[in-house]
Amino acid sequence: MNASMEKAYQLLNDWKGDTYIKGMGVLSRLGEVCARYGKRVMLVSMDTFLKPLTDAATAYIKEAGCELVPDRVVMGAKPNAPREDVYRLETYILHYHPDVVVSLGGGSTIDAVKSACALAAVGGLTGPEIDNYFGTGLYTKAFEETGAKRIPHIAVQTSASS
Repeated sequence: MNASMEKAYQLLNDWKGDTYIKGMGVLSRLGEVCARYGKRVMLVSMDTFLKPLTDAATAYIKEAGCELVPDRVVMGAKPNAPREDVYRLETYILHYHPDVVVSLGGGSTIDAVKSACALAAVGGLTGPEIDNYFGTGLYTKAFEETGAKRIPHIAVQTSASS
């Protein structure tokens, strides 16, 4: 590993600690990480063009003794994480009650899943309209005021911009 890579890894370690897994071959650890949160895993991905990675992620999740809820991969988000995708993902979370949600994809899918998890957790307590949470710190404030439990989210980034 060259000096630039070592510096980048050190910066990530200093910033994220053990909450950020990086390096070659880390996808194989996905099932182990999911199992820390429970057995019911919702996997969200753009299965159409990420099928090889999605299939591998599914296999790792199942090898760890976890199950997909629903019993298939949930379609990710279109570019720029449109509201309808966030609400659709929130509905899946509210219907299937996963222990952890995994987003496998780029920034739009990751952002939509983050918002859907937060909205599913606090929306019933403070209002289901996502616009109520646009702005810095508004979700944090909603969690602090309600004491709602966060829904664990694991982001598997597949593009550098994520």
